[in-house]
Amino acid sequence: MSLNTMIMLRSGTESRAIIDFESIWPYAPHAERVINGTNLSICKQGEMYYCYNPLGTVRSYAPFRTTLPVKPMSDYLIELFGASFNIVVRPDGFMLRAVFPEFMKCDSLEVAGVTYMQVDDMRYLMETVKPDKSFNLKVLNGGYFFPPEQPLFTDVDNLEMINTAEWMTGGIFLRLSCNRIRLSYCHLKAADLQGFVLQWYFSNSTHLEYVEVWHKVSPGIMTFKNCNIQIPDLSRRGKYYNNTPFTFIDCSQGYDIIRKDGTIATVLIYPGSFHFIVWKVPFPVYGGTQQLLG
Repeated sequence: MSLNTMIMLRSGTESRAIIDFESIWPYAPHAERVINGTNLSICKQGEMYYCYNPLGTVRSYAPFRTTLPVKPMSDYLIELFGASFNIVVRPDGFMLRAVFPEFMKCDSLEVAGVTYMQVDDMRYLMETVKPDKSFNLKVLNGGYFFPPEQPLFTDVDNLEMINTAEWMTGGIFLRLSCNRIRLSYCHLKAADLQGFVLQWYFSNSTHLEYVEVWHKVSPGIMTFKNCNIQIPDLSRRGKYYNNTPFTFIDCSQGYDIIRKDGTIATVLIYPGSFHFIVWKVPFPVYGGTQQLLG
């Protein structure tokens, strides 16, 4: 964040400790420690650990931000607890490129908290930081954005870009190899969506679970004439599907597509959205609130 950088150590959904690198220190004793070869001063109060590099940090100037000892501390905690490493960015008033050179890989990356993000910062994230499990972009770019040709998020398990994917090209979309994809504010064409389904249909891929695309502009008519299309048969697969952990959709309409290995997928096409469900479990458990699509 622009006003602070911190590490939260969690067990499940519960916070166990917070390491604060930039707040004003409380009037309390502190200890000197060497963490992964870096000398640190640490003050503990409750579950809060105030931590800084005694060589000094100058918060107001971007070149000095790399003196914040976030990397040695995060590496130490990951090794100590066998923990996953998730980055949450609130890009409100500082240059990400001054903070991220040490963090090229993470389990998940979430960018949220503000409405707009600098174009150069968004491009930098997509070209530099490699999330393995999930990339969740909730921020619009602050100008006309040309995405990199080879962004590093194309094979994350879970990709979400809600109200932010107006820049998504057909080329990048067809290279996505994610398990779950949710995009909105898109300009994708019917050929892009059909091409994605055909890639799955003529492959032996087993990782894909769900694709959801909300259109800014209608993509046009889709036919899927090269696929084995059948009317929905609810004796072979379920009627409802959890598109998010908290919402489910009605899949009784649309088309069923049966691949040569017997895998069933369903295509739902609405004026504002496109949904592609692969029934890895024919009758999955569902719950939450129904999301109306029509």
